Amino acid sequence: MTAKNKAERMTAADARELATVVRMRARVAREDAELRGAQLIADFEEELAAEYPANDPRWAELTAEAEEAVRRADAELAARCKKLGIRPEFRPNLSVSWYSSGENAYHDRRATLRAAAKARVAAMVKQAKLSIARSETEARSTIAERMLTTNEAKGLLEAIPTVEVLLPTLALRAVEAETPNRPLRW
Repeated sequence: MTAKNKAERMTAADARELATVVRMRARVAREDAELRGAQLIADFEEELAAEYPANDPRWAELTAEAEEAVRRADAELAARCKKLGIRPEFRPNLSVSWYSSGENAYHDRRATLRAAAKARVAAMVKQAKLSIARSETEARSTIAERMLTTNEAKGLLEAIPTVEVLLPTLALRAVEAETPNRPLRW
């Protein structure tokens, strides 16, 4: 072993310390993923609960134009009803309505959106935690590989089968072959 290789070689104490730091960072990253998931849900809830008053300056001009168009249409409707002999108190009226929460005012819609958001964030958090676990595993594996000296020991690290090997593609024909024939119900 040359002096350069000896200086670059990690000591057992270095490897233990590095593995500890990797484990701590991964734990903090998993907690960060949970916190971020909670923040995403809170932000979603805030957006879901948002109300937009009719007098908001951002759409004052649009509201004024809509009200003017409805006034003209209502005046035309009143004139036509008068011609037809419909008394003013019985004629239909047109007006502008403003729903400050829009479709989100409906309980069922909010419940559906809330459930979808929670499911999506849960999947995102799970994916983040899996990525963190993979990174931690790769870092700790690299540390171990550098410390291992025998081919046998290094081979043990490569012995873990992949998910694709453990869970191959599920084929319909294979499931049909394993399923007892039962009468179909329509």
